[in-house]
Amino acid sequence: MSVVGVVQDGDVAVVDEVLDEFLTEREMWLAELAAPVRLLRGFLGSSRKVAATFCAAGWRVGGGVGALPGEVARAAAALEMFHVGARVRDEAAAGIPAARRVLLIEGARRTDAMVVLGDLAFAWAADLAPGVLSTMRSEALVGQYLESVADNASADVPRALKVCAYRSAKCTVEHPLRVGAEYAHADNETLRACSAYGVPLGEAYRLRDDLLAVFGDPGHDLVDLRIGRPTVLLAAARRLADADQHKLLDDLVGDPQLDAPDAARLRAVLVETGARRTVELMISHRCRAAKAALAGFHSADTTMLRQLLNLATHRE
Repeated sequence: MSVVGVVQDGDVAVVDEVLDEFLTEREMWLAELAAPVRLLRGFLGSSRKVAATFCAAGWRVGGGVGALPGEVARAAAALEMFHVGARVRDEAAAGIPAARRVLLIEGARRTDAMVVLGDLAFAWAADLAPGVLSTMRSEALVGQYLESVADNASADVPRALKVCAYRSAKCTVEHPLRVGAEYAHADNETLRACSAYGVPLGEAYRLRDDLLAVFGDPGHDLVDLRIGRPTVLLAAARRLADADQHKLLDDLVGDPQLDAPDAARLRAVLVETGARRTVELMISHRCRAAKAALAGFHSADTTMLRQLLNLATHRE
């Protein structure tokens, strides 16, 4: 079951309709946009729709009832388009998946085209709902900057957690939840509860992603290790490693030619040092904090938020 299955029937479907109509309009506006529109549709089609889901959940927990209003659906669509832009730019930075997709763009043979595609998604997100993205955009870019200047070899856990908060937690869960609640004219107490719930849950969600990127599907578990993404998992491993384990981390993390056998050696180190267990404990701690924050919603029905918490942090 995905997070999409928890929200009110039709909420995410309405958001999908908004996105489809918007992209169709852009394609009709300029014929040369057919290729990038096709790519963005592909990214949106494979998206978990987490931001849209939490935006709809925020509107309902803030007091919204009935069908999702058009303005909320458009805001949720803008959040999703922004996340797709971030994902495209991430893939461009990673190089590996981007190299396959960029060939679909007519006349383009460089990953620069993927960066431009990400920028295009950012611009269209702003067009979908002007004003909705200002805070989230700033926080996401701060997180991206902190990640880009991080030295994986010397990254510490507190700094990696700060990247996690700005790069993912705030813009994936907290901000979308608050946006939806604000459209429902929720009071300040509810908005504070959205943040108290959304930040730890968003961090737990990202930490789970970091674990799955290394210990998940064997066919897709090398990108983070090959690019040396400065995750909490790797920072914890370096903090806990002995001299031999440190050398192996230094030699293999960030190697663009990392193969399956060496990836297996890295995974063994992440387990032996206790780094994997450390991140699991961090996830559990943040889940407890998010559950405790549910009390701040008072009379609101928090069943949906409880379900989202479990699905977002215990997926495989």
